[in-house]
Amino acid sequence: MNVHTEHCCVFHGCKYSYQMCPVALGKKVQSYPCEFCDDAEDDQEKDKLIGEYRKRLLELGLQLQNIREAAEAYKKDPINAYDKMSSWEKLSNLLELALAV
Repeated sequence: MNVHTEHCCVFHGCKYSYQMCPVALGKKVQSYPCEFCDDAEDDQEKDKLIGEYRKRLLELGLQLQNIREAAEAYKKDPINAYDKMSSWEKLSNLLELALAV
């Protein structure tokens, strides 16, 4: 828990205009909806935000699946996985994601 997870939003961005905000980049999960999400006045706007949250969660789930597959490939054949930069980058992303959660 930090200032970004408490005040920033994956959809509305960093409250402090920090370009490397871990919440805005999807590396950390915000603790609760931001003040702009809370200000959604009608049900239609709230439903839209819920849909956006679900879409973002699905995207993150797919990214995590890709990273897991890269990690499995690395475990099976580390030399060839290491030679392929994309697999190595995916593995390093897995480690980064694991540390961010």
